[in-house]
Amino acid sequence: MGACSSHHQVTEQDLRNQLASRNIDRALEAERKAQKNSSKSEVKLLLLGTCETGKSTIFKQLKFLYGEDPSIEELHQYRTQILENASQCVKDLTRAMDLLQIPYDWDPLFPLSSATLVSSDMVGTMVLEAVKTVWHDVGVQYCFTRGSEFHLMDCCQYVLDNIERITAPFYLPSKQDILHARELTQKITELSFQLQKSMIRVFDIGGIRGQRSKWAPFFENVNVIIYVTAISAFDQYTIEDNMTNRVIESLNLFGSVCNHPMFKKTALVLFMNKIDLFKKKLNTKRIASYFRDYDGPNTYEDGCQYFVKLFLGINKYRNKQIYVHFTWATDTNR
Repeated sequence: MGACSSHHQVTEQDLRNQLASRNIDRALEAERKAQKNSSKSEVKLLLLGTCETGKSTIFKQLKFLYGEDPSIEELHQYRTQILENASQCVKDLTRAMDLLQIPYDWDPLFPLSSATLVSSDMVGTMVLEAVKTVWHDVGVQYCFTRGSEFHLMDCCQYVLDNIERITAPFYLPSKQDILHARELTQKITELSFQLQKSMIRVFDIGGIRGQRSKWAPFFENVNVIIYVTAISAFDQYTIEDNMTNRVIESLNLFGSVCNHPMFKKTALVLFMNKIDLFKKKLNTKRIASYFRDYDGPNTYEDGCQYFVKLFLGINKYRNKQIYVHFTWATDTNR
């Protein structure tokens, strides 16, 4: 993703390359031009999308880039969250093993109680060895490849591959760890920062169905919308009903946002997110199995083109400019 200006540190520049994309720059620049003869110097930006698309990860990237570094207290909160993610992943996998009737490659000699797994103090030697044994089991690894058949967090492989490090006694999360940490957005989070002559206010709002009723009060005076969709979820179903395809759910919501009368002249950026997972998933899953009108090759390039057309085709304002960008929100080196 393109840079907007240079900064002191390479790591910060990497973050800038990821988040301050040319498309966001263009949207912000278009808005600045629109306000050229106005006294307004504030730009209001909404991060919208359905549940588990990665928009909160993008918000974290913006916070790393333009906000203050996490405090020790915040790092400890993230540590707890990451350990809870690891616990939840093991629980989800072990439940799915029973549900899908997949045999273990080993005979469990120790019980993994719910109380132990949910504990944020998951650092004991016995528990660590139990989690490592479960994760490296051949049956569990096969179960992991079938993750779209049950609810499994995208951070699962990352946290369990790093289980020894994240359960160390004095562990504090790195920025990469924080980006992978998964927490359901239950509240509206705001970040404000100065960019050139404008004050940018970014709002991250929960995308689960029950949270969308809270969106309306934030629609007023919006200058830029970043809508985030996870194209990797083409074979997954919503956590709300486990029946609706996640991309279809995202598409329908995008249509509501894109075609809302209040946003007719609002700059709109569409992030086709989680391209890393999308590319990997195409090795074992076919787009046509879930989208019957898809008749192209099962390749990354053709798949991306199909989903872009699908989303842009729902826009009824033909003069509306939509900036599309393919993103991998947990990667700070792009």
